[in-house]
Amino acid sequence: MFGKKYIFCFVCLILVGISGPAFADGENDEKQQSEGAKLHEFVQRAFVYPAGEAQRKREFQRAIDLYQRAIDEWSSKNYTDSWAIGTQRSQLYSCLRGQGDSYKSLGRYEDAVRLYLLAADLWSKSGTQNFMTQLEAARICLQGKMYAKGAAVLDNSLKNGNQYERLQAHFILAELYEQQGQLEQSERELTSLFDDKEFESPPVIKRSIRVQLQNFYNRQHRVVDAAKIQEQLNSKICPVCKSDKAVIPIGYGLPGGEMYEQSARGELQLGGCVSGPDSARWWCKTDKVGF
Repeated sequence: MFGKKYIFCFVCLILVGISGPAFADGENDEKQQSEGAKLHEFVQRAFVYPAGEAQRKREFQRAIDLYQRAIDEWSSKNYTDSWAIGTQRSQLYSCLRGQGDSYKSLGRYEDAVRLYLLAADLWSKSGTQNFMTQLEAARICLQGKMYAKGAAVLDNSLKNGNQYERLQAHFILAELYEQQGQLEQSERELTSLFDDKEFESPPVIKRSIRVQLQNFYNRQHRVVDAAKIQEQLNSKICPVCKSDKAVIPIGYGLPGGEMYEQSARGELQLGGCVSGPDSARWWCKTDKVGF
């Protein structure tokens, strides 16, 4: 009987020894999560919200200082819990972006680009690159006429971004050439996209390219070329089946009764509430594509 009790106690000691560190880690994670939540609330109220208000009042230097205090608060913490680390990283990213926006508004483009790239680099530590922030940094380079820096920033997006990000990088690169007076190279950067197999589908991509090219022609007062592009944009011929027999318009905006009725009759394709110059205008019912 004594032997069985001894064995039971021995097993319990082993289990406590194994699970003890795990329980301790769990308690530490919960503690960090609680501390992180409290710090988030404090930093938002004390620094981030006032910084946003300062930006709205165009008090940009004050906004920069407030964002810096928020950055200092978050940077002073050394978390190991994944939730706390994620919160810390996202808040630092937002504050760096906020500082960058304020510097841009002050015309301090070099500082703005530096902070945008810091934000993008911080985001990449989560395992994914933030190419959109890099693209925004490249656009700031255009504003500040920092052409060499802009081209260097775009290089990473052109090589490693997804389809949309690479397309936007090509557009910005074309603007970069245009601003430097390299008009032929700018036009070639856009027209070459029509022959790039990467941008063959979806068909709406071609529309985006045409809109960018038309904007370029308009800025250069090339009226005839801009008009030709407009004809292509207005075309109802489906790029897939080369026919307009099953083509209907796409309607944007908050749909009302009439739009729903047209959609039910197959006379209109609902396109959502938001649209832009390069949004698809036509829908082919046969191929189920917008263009």
